[in-house]
Amino acid sequence: MTRTDELHALLVRVKAATRGDRDLEAELFATLGCTTIYRTNYADWYCRWPNDQGEYRLMPAPMSCVDHALALIARLLPDWGGRVSFGSTSTARLWHGERADKIQAQDGASPALALIAALLSALISKEGTHAEHL
Repeated sequence: MTRTDELHALLVRVKAATRGDRDLEAELFATLGCTTIYRTNYADWYCRWPNDQGEYRLMPAPMSCVDHALALIARLLPDWGGRVSFGSTSTARLWHGERADKIQAQDGASPALALIAALLSALISKEGTHAEHL
């Protein structure tokens, strides 16, 4: 399975989610290149980014916490802007620089889930752009 396929499969699961899910978040971080481990003595997931030195850190909860979702987007998509709106469903929109014609918009059950869905959609779009230039 290619990275794009993995991102697509994850996007489907995030869009179907009704709330944050630590196991799904662990899958997200693993797909993004992190090494993840479940520490049974703490009953939670820990991760380490590639090239990070030292101990594993408590894995953020970007599917439950908007701040964590925004931090993840800022790390993976610098120079991107965004907006999230919420009501009975939430919608997140991400775009690169002034390229409003390249908006990645996704809905979710919560603002955090919508942001992660939009992040995955943007990463899928970037993967396609990189493939076109090979």
